[in-house]
Amino acid sequence: MAVLPVDVDLALGDDQGVDLALIQWHTPVPDPTAQDLAIAAYIAKGKEGILSELIAWLGDDPRRCKTYRPLFVVAPELSLPYSLDNKLMELASSVERPVVIIAGFEYLAWEDYQAAVRRSKNPGSERDWLNNPDARPYVNAARILIRDSSGTISQFVQPKQYPADPEAHLLPKGLPAILFRSQAAPGQRINFAVRVCSDLSHPDKARQFRRDCALAAPASPLDITFVLQCNEDQAATQFLQSIQAYFEPPVAMTETDVGCLVFVNNVGSEWGSLEQFGYSQALRHLSVIDERTFSDRA
Repeated sequence: MAVLPVDVDLALGDDQGVDLALIQWHTPVPDPTAQDLAIAAYIAKGKEGILSELIAWLGDDPRRCKTYRPLFVVAPELSLPYSLDNKLMELASSVERPVVIIAGFEYLAWEDYQAAVRRSKNPGSERDWLNNPDARPYVNAARILIRDSSGTISQFVQPKQYPADPEAHLLPKGLPAILFRSQAAPGQRINFAVRVCSDLSHPDKARQFRRDCALAAPASPLDITFVLQCNEDQAATQFLQSIQAYFEPPVAMTETDVGCLVFVNNVGSEWGSLEQFGYSQALRHLSVIDERTFSDRA
């Protein structure tokens, strides 16, 4: 499946680090057989409040809102009401630092997805992103906002490429992926991509994505891949095998060995519960990275 690169003015801080904020909020799991797949209005209102708190928290301290160190803010799959799309723009505009915001939209009606694409700067042609020959009614997609090193804010939308079996009747498949390619000097580069849950649910999918990235941008290793999830069992064999495939030696595949995978998962309905959902993690090759989370219960 196609990978389309887009160049971004984004670089590591002087310490060659980034800040990572994971929004760990609970979203009831939608039933793909239901007539209305939108997040309930009262839940959307609560999420708006959480985003407002995050904006206020970032603005409380110049070390958080005025720095050259990039900030990545990431929320899980199917967790952002479409009505809060503009709230992400408010968040990106509230800080004076490079920031990347990645959030999984609720199931988007095809018409809303079309509107989101047309407001975005996705690479390629509009036709690439609106290819839906089977007239599927919804799209499972992530919104990506980038405030770059110059302060310019750009929007993108990344649809899921490989729908899971329960949602396959709802979603188009085979839409492109974006590789965000940093224009920074060596040692300051941040190349990244976004996958949506079942896009990384089988080792063959991980390998194919790396092959597609290598074809699209041969000299652009992947530094970070964000995987948005609504997944009850991250320890499932296919996910563990996919992680292994992601870090395999780069034979005809893009380099990932010095990069990391960041899984951002839906959380359980009870505070502290990890029995279902709730386990987000950042993985480097053979190691786990420490992380901090911004929670609706913090």
